Amino acid sequence: MTFRHTGRGHLALLAGLVLAASLYGSSTTTRARPPCSDGVPTPASFAALNYPDRYIRHEHWRGYLTPPGDESQLARADSTFWIEPGATCRPGIPSVVLRAVNYPKKFLKHRDAGIELTEGQGAEASFEIIPGLAGQCVSFRSVDDPTRFLRHRNFVLVLEPDDGSELFREDATFCQRPPRAAVVPRAPARKSLKPRSV
Repeated sequence: MTFRHTGRGHLALLAGLVLAASLYGSSTTTRARPPCSDGVPTPASFAALNYPDRYIRHEHWRGYLTPPGDESQLARADSTFWIEPGATCRPGIPSVVLRAVNYPKKFLKHRDAGIELTEGQGAEASFEIIPGLAGQCVSFRSVDDPTRFLRHRNFVLVLEPDDGSELFREDATFCQRPPRAAVVPRAPARKSLKPRSV
C-alpha cells in the first residue's frame, strides 16, 4: 500500500482497500502481524475539510488543529507526519500509523477519546484510511474500535463514534496536503492507485 499526494488532496492507496459499509459493525478483533500493509513511508500534512487553513498537529503531546495563518517553523514541523504501515490491523484491512517527523519515536495515538503523541505503536496508534465521510478526501477509522473516527471538536482532536450528523462527517474528514515541513526521504516513491470502495 503506497501513499501519495494527489491534486485533489486524496490519499492514494496501492493495496486493494475493501471499504464496505458493513465494516462499521464488523468484528474489532485485531492481529499483530507487522506490517499491516506494504506501504512506502510517505510524509504528508492533513487539513481539516471544513477549516482548510487548519492542519492536524501535535502540541504539548496532544492532538489539535493548527491556528489559522500559523506558518512558523514549529507549527509546520508539528503538522507533518510520516504515514507508515500500521503495526496492528483487522484481518484483510490495511492500516497506517502517523509518526511525527520531529519526534520520530512518537505516534498519534488515542487514549480513551483523547488523541496524544506518545511512543509505541499498537492498536491505539493504528487507523484505517477510508474515503472521507463527507464525500471527499479521507477519514481515519480506529483499528481497535472501528465504530470511532478521528475528528476535531473545538479544534481539539478526539476519537468519537459517528453520530450520523453532517457536522460529524465534516469534522472527521481531512484532506491530504504536501508536507508542511522539509523532510529527508525515507524510501523511494512508487506508483500508486486510488482508494476503491465496494
